[in-house]
Amino acid sequence: MLQLRYIPAKGINSHFFLPHPEQVPRGEGRGLTFPFGEVPALDTATFEIGLEEDFVVLAIHGVVQVGGFVLAPPPLRVGGLGGGFSLLFYHTHHGVQRQWHPQGLHYGLTCGTAAKPSFLRTPYLMEKGDTITAEIANITSGEVIIDGVVSFNYTPAAIYVGLDGVCPE
Repeated sequence: MLQLRYIPAKGINSHFFLPHPEQVPRGEGRGLTFPFGEVPALDTATFEIGLEEDFVVLAIHGVVQVGGFVLAPPPLRVGGLGGGFSLLFYHTHHGVQRQWHPQGLHYGLTCGTAAKPSFLRTPYLMEKGDTITAEIANITSGEVIIDGVVSFNYTPAAIYVGLDGVCPE
């Protein structure tokens, strides 16, 4: 089973861990977007993308919006079951499916923001004709504390995940 290692978007100087510029694939910068849209509380959703050209994944970002609040990683302090969503990627290459993690991980551990994405330690190549499937579980429910105000949230969440990378030349 493939396990990817992430460089946190905050807390350390990520540039010390990134590959040397000569090691990063050259090509057109691209992004793959998984617009899950409204996902009911405590429900799961999947979104699959078929690749029309080679794609090298360099970073991951994601965001969840509940009501008027945007919970960008790291999430707001949330009680109960936590907040946000858990995320799991599946990569299918020539009919063989690989799971990126042994289980769904909280988005605060895997995703950065669009401004500060979470970089992979090593670029991940997906070839033309492969498919990438993202599976999320909306765990935004329970007691939410925002600026000292306690509320209970069982509303749907709008969830978006993106993979940033390049299409090699």
